Amino acid sequence: RITDGLAMLLLMGFGLTLYAPARPLFYILLAATAAGLLVAQSRALVERILALVERLPLGTRIAPRLRTAYESMRELLSWRILLISTIISVVSWFGECVAMFYVLRGLGVPASFLLLQQATFVFAASTLFGLVSFLPGGLGVSEGSSTLMLERLIPLAAGPATTATIIIRFCTLWFGVALGAVALWLFSRRYGEERQPLEAGAGEPLAR
Repeated sequence: RITDGLAMLLLMGFGLTLYAPARPLFYILLAATAAGLLVAQSRALVERILALVERLPLGTRIAPRLRTAYESMRELLSWRILLISTIISVVSWFGECVAMFYVLRGLGVPASFLLLQQATFVFAASTLFGLVSFLPGGLGVSEGSSTLMLERLIPLAAGPATTATIIIRFCTLWFGVALGAVALWLFSRRYGEERQPLEAGAGEPLAR
């Protein structure tokens, strides 16, 4: 998720000049991300922060979990791995920005480099807004911000802007959710049937 956030910040920066109201949030997120990464590189500083957390009322419960999480991801936050992972994230997320571009083309917006820049900015910014909302999938926040920015930047009427948002969200978020639901159903059906005989047998007394 860290590299996803970094990728979205970079993609959002690609079109930052298009929508001035988003600049303050962009700079805040960029500064917070940079500060967090710098702190994570210093084990001594992290230990000091965790020591302060332990002094809080619920710190004795939270600090061990935070320490475990930090130990698990410390190697993944090395600059080399972080750089490679971020590049991969930028490429993959840009593919979804291109999908937004083609959705807008399908709604009759003329193709241009500016449209690609607008689509990239809208998709990345709305995804980031949903991320910082801490709502599952950014529900409501991502859709609302995407529709609003499409109306302001392209500009599109409310109807086409809403349609574009629904299509791109279905093709990105909800398509993945649907695949996951089907996979979960198939998994539970296959392995659930295999576990039932074992559970039934576990309750039977052993033959003497």
